[in-house]
Amino acid sequence: MATGTSIFLANNAGALLVATGRPKKLTNIPPSRPFVFWSIRVAMKKLHLNKYKIFVASNQPDISRGNLQEKDLNYFNDLISSKPKIPNRNIYICKHDNHHNCQCRKPKPGMLNKILNDFNLNLDETCFIGDSHKDLEAASSINMKFIYLKTPYNSYPKNQVEIIHSLKDLQINI
Repeated sequence: MATGTSIFLANNAGALLVATGRPKKLTNIPPSRPFVFWSIRVAMKKLHLNKYKIFVASNQPDISRGNLQEKDLNYFNDLISSKPKIPNRNIYICKHDNHHNCQCRKPKPGMLNKILNDFNLNLDETCFIGDSHKDLEAASSINMKFIYLKTPYNSYPKNQVEIIHSLKDLQINI
């Protein structure tokens, strides 16, 4: 990957933030519960050093389902903002559920298009790193480069895409 101008768009739940276990209701999460992997911090530091702009595009339907409180979502976003140093203004969240049929909920590309428009980004210089088939579908629908983050909880995509098993596997020219 070229340095400097490429833009990374990442999904926060799988790619950036890891919660140990998944209780039915994600409320009053103690500060020690979620954490950011060390390899993610290292990858983010490399991206920052090479002048990449980093954004988060995440579906968070547990808000509308009542399984996640706003204050806990804000806590997660603050953690993402402080540890990998992604500005809060670069974190985009869709709080809708499937039945809302909104344009921002992935696999629809509304959230990605909003980031592109809000920051006047060039689609040819963007890359979406995601851990779900919804992420892949959203990126593919607007011809955005996509890298699939394979984790223990997801399956291999049917489409031919670049696959990594950790953000530290990103090929970043230094």
